[in-house]
This record gives sequence, C-alpha cells and structure tokens, in this order.
Amino acid sequence: MIDWLSSVSSYSIVDFVPIEAEVYIRLFERANIMLWPLPFIGVLSFNFLLVATYFKTRQNFWRCGLWLILSLSWLLVGFVFFLQLLTELNWIGHYLGMVFITQSIGLLVICLLDYSKAIHTHSIGPFEVAVIFLSFMAYAIVPWLSDRPWQSMEIFAISPNPTCIATLAVLFSSRIIRWWLFIIPSAWVGVSLSLSYAMGLYSGFILLLAMISLLTYHLLYGRINNHTSTF
Repeated sequence: MIDWLSSVSSYSIVDFVPIEAEVYIRLFERANIMLWPLPFIGVLSFNFLLVATYFKTRQNFWRCGLWLILSLSWLLVGFVFFLQLLTELNWIGHYLGMVFITQSIGLLVICLLDYSKAIHTHSIGPFEVAVIFLSFMAYAIVPWLSDRPWQSMEIFAISPNPTCIATLAVLFSSRIIRWWLFIIPSAWVGVSLSLSYAMGLYSGFILLLAMISLLTYHLLYGRINNHTSTF
C-alpha cells in the first residue's frame, strides 16, 4: 500500500495531459485554416446579435438568435475541434466532443422554448459585453506574446475557450436562469485550467479570469438573486 501511494505521488499533472503543448496549439491553427472564413463570420454574427439585443423591437427574436449561434458554436467546436482533430491524437477527444455537442443541444432547446413561449428577455449588460470583448482581444494577443503563428489564434465558434466565455456571459445576463446549462461550461473551465497549467499556456487562465469576473459582478450587485430559476 505504501509503495502504491509513493508511486502515485510521484506523478504530476503533466503526466496526465493527453498531448504536448505544441501539438495542442497546432490544433487551433488547423481548425482555423480548415474552416476559414467561418471564424470571421462567426465573430461578426455574434457581435451583431449582441448589439441587436439592445433594440426594443423584436428583442426576443434577436435573443433567440443569440442562443442559436451559441448552440451552433458548441456543435462546431465539439464536432471539428474535438471529434475530428483531437480524436486523431487521443481518445479523450471523442468524449469531450460528445460533451460539447450535449451543451449545444441544451442551448438549442432553450432557444426553441424561449421563442415559443415569447418569454420577455433583456439585453446583455455592458459588463458582460466588456468581458466578452476583452477576452476575445486577449486571445487575439496571446499568439504574439507567446511567439506563436497568428493562425493559431483561439477564436469564438472554433476554439472551446472563447466559445465558453461568450456562453457564460449570456447565461449570467439572462433574466431566467437555467442552472443546468452552467454545468458543462463550468466543468470545462477546470479542464482548460488544468491543461493550461500543465502546458504552460495562458488560455485557461483567461477563461478562469472571465468566469470569476462574471460571477463576482453578479454576486456583488445581487443580480443572481433577482433572476428566476426554471427549466
């Protein structure tokens, strides 16, 4: 028993990382090149819908469009980044891909439910928009700070972390909270942070900072207590 414990304690988190940092970074580059110009279109569409939720007319329509593009983004990340690219290198990519696709289905269900029930929604607040914008900018700067090819930039709807940040911001700003939709994004924060720590990357720490900022803001200003919890 003592020998077994000593052997287990000799392992570090690096020993459990499925791939090397250089290979992981290369996945972002391959995904961006494979799907171009979809990353550009995805970011533009998401930003347009963020602004459109401020319009007084057809606000529920724009809000459902936001849920829809988030759903499609999780589907794309799950299918392309994990099932197609990461699975080639490690079996864990298959299971991560299925988890992301599950989140995509959940977001699609909420999109259909909200639109069919005509639930009154509101625009995303300036703080959530600022977190999204600063996070996207941070991911755009990271390749230059890390001496990486600019093609390896992590982009919304292509890479998991920016997609997760955008989703958390929209979820936190919703008038009606579905707590079960937080499970997978929150779990991915832990996975991404562990990978980043083991590989010496910044990506997971940006995601963690964004989530802490959103959670702290809503706790301090009591917005979470003012939301309604439902399916």
